[in-house]
Amino acid sequence: MPDGVLLDTTFLITFANPNAKNHAVARRYFDHFVDESVPMFLSTIALSTNIAGNFAPKACFRRGR
Repeated sequence: MPDGVLLDTTFLITFANPNAKNHAVARRYFDHFVDESVPMFLSTIALSTNIAGNFAPKACFRRGR
């Protein structure tokens, strides 16, 4: 597997919710990964957990500031 980061359920939930306590931290990590071209991996379990919890995947990966 190439070097990169595995995005877990907690990261996704925090990143997707602007009201979450650590949303700004998750945002900075995401921006860093994008800026530095760090590959991001997402497990099917993390994805299915978030979808089951009414998670909107496109909101997670929108980069607008």
